[in-house]
Amino acid sequence: MKKIIETAWIEGFAIFIAVVVCSTVAAGNDYQKEKQFRKLKAVAGSEKTLDVWREGKLTSLHETHLVTGDIVKIREGMDVPVDMLLLEAHDVTTNESALTGEPDAIKKKIFRECLEKRDEIIANGQKNSSKAHDVYSPILMSGTSVLTGEGKALILMVGEGSVLGQIRKYLIQETEVTPLQQKLETVARDIGKFGLWSAILTLIALLIRFIIDRSTTDTWGEGSKYVILVRYVIIAITVVVVAIPEGLPLAVTLSLAYSVKKMMQDNNLVRKLHATETMGGANNICSDKTGTLTQNKMNLTSFWNEKLHQIDPYNKGTLDEIFPSKFQEIMKQSLACNTSATLIPLGGSKTEIALLEFLEKKGEDYNTIKAKYLSSTSIRFPFSSQRKRMTSVLENVEDVATTKKRIHIKGASEIILDCCSHFHSFEEDRIIPMTPALKEKIEDEINKMATQALRTICIGYKDVRGGEDFTTKDDKNVYEIEKTNFILLGILGIRDILRKEVKGAVVRCKGAGIKVRMVTGDNKITARAIAIECGIVDPNDNHSIVMTGPEFIEVTGGVVCKKCQTKECDCPRDKESAKKK
Repeated sequence: MKKIIETAWIEGFAIFIAVVVCSTVAAGNDYQKEKQFRKLKAVAGSEKTLDVWREGKLTSLHETHLVTGDIVKIREGMDVPVDMLLLEAHDVTTNESALTGEPDAIKKKIFRECLEKRDEIIANGQKNSSKAHDVYSPILMSGTSVLTGEGKALILMVGEGSVLGQIRKYLIQETEVTPLQQKLETVARDIGKFGLWSAILTLIALLIRFIIDRSTTDTWGEGSKYVILVRYVIIAITVVVVAIPEGLPLAVTLSLAYSVKKMMQDNNLVRKLHATETMGGANNICSDKTGTLTQNKMNLTSFWNEKLHQIDPYNKGTLDEIFPSKFQEIMKQSLACNTSATLIPLGGSKTEIALLEFLEKKGEDYNTIKAKYLSSTSIRFPFSSQRKRMTSVLENVEDVATTKKRIHIKGASEIILDCCSHFHSFEEDRIIPMTPALKEKIEDEINKMATQALRTICIGYKDVRGGEDFTTKDDKNVYEIEKTNFILLGILGIRDILRKEVKGAVVRCKGAGIKVRMVTGDNKITARAIAIECGIVDPNDNHSIVMTGPEFIEVTGGVVCKKCQTKECDCPRDKESAKKK
């Protein structure tokens, strides 16, 4: 008995040590991960800056420093962190799917235009019809994003008082159960059932023995019959307890902690231990191109006008090395004025920033050029993914004979080329008609640049005589003044350099049986060239699938039911027809 008492502490102490080790390892990993994530948040948070007018001065502020009354510059692609009222808007549309679930672009106008639209609907007797939903809204709600356009907005509400703040306040986060946890729960449930039935059978066997012993002998051994029965029950309970493996949580925690540490060494930060198990089961990766596979830092590397001019993005030099002196001014107008980007503070499209950086490297001040040709009343039609072009009207252009106004346009190569009726030849110093042969030659040059993984942009211009219509536009927000009679200046080739580790990562993924796909907004030729450069597509493999967005929607059946002509319905998908397509 004494010997049993001397060793009885070992089991309890072992359980205590297991619990301490499990808790310590989990806490230590959580601490390290939280430390790393705070550093990551600090880096990511530093990029969440907005251009703000405060006390009459334009400054760049982090979104956490915004206060009611600030005026924010609205630009395409920005996330709206606070509730705002539009003061100035140029074709502003927002995506409010995070709040409403509807992916449709929502038009936004200033308050006066919204009232005019409302009064128009009331005057037409359509107040209680579906047309009432066509009234624009001047409010930008937090949690949404700007799809197109630019402008200015007044901050109305920040923090918990904003729409996003109210959602966060009442949002209850539910913990997701991982596949490993589901398997462990199944194992624990099966072990528990097995242990319970084993304990019941053990207790029944002991009771049978108790009855047999009671009927054959009058001696009870040690203790009374009640003590013996209690001992049998304790044995049964012990069977249940022993059947549950207390070392299983420790083993799982240690293995997951080891996986997390290995991933942290590869700069792959994981907040929760069980995420390593789900990530290890990935067999498909769909990656964005810009900023993920590439550095998201554009550089102007080539320019075509009858011949291809290679541009060294690291050579400061002057514009004389690329453009003839008599054409430098019109090129500076196109690159510096027809843009919504800025370098100080840095903001806007990466493509437009690349053009401004090119001018800066060549010793040109784009702000001086803007001040010369643009004013607060200048007309500008911003770029959008729907319009695929940007247009600006310049004033005080000296070489324009009558009104001294010139319209500059830039955008997707195939779109702008169709808008041009003439070509400005730098070599011949003259403007020539856009013949079918010349257009075919330009299209070939665009394809050649695209096969070199260059983003191609066409730029053009036309001089106006006054009295032009700047209000009529089609259902894609393309103005009639933007569609015809432009003079093509040339083709810009912009490259986004790949990250140096991408090729090796793709090779390792393929070796692990993981299929890598790239999703991008570039045209098919450029996308294929970049995919080949990454190693995603084999240049000798003719079976690699490269498709555009419309082709993908066609194959998958689209997002609108063909039977009901609605976005939401209970009709089963026609999988067989999708396969045939």
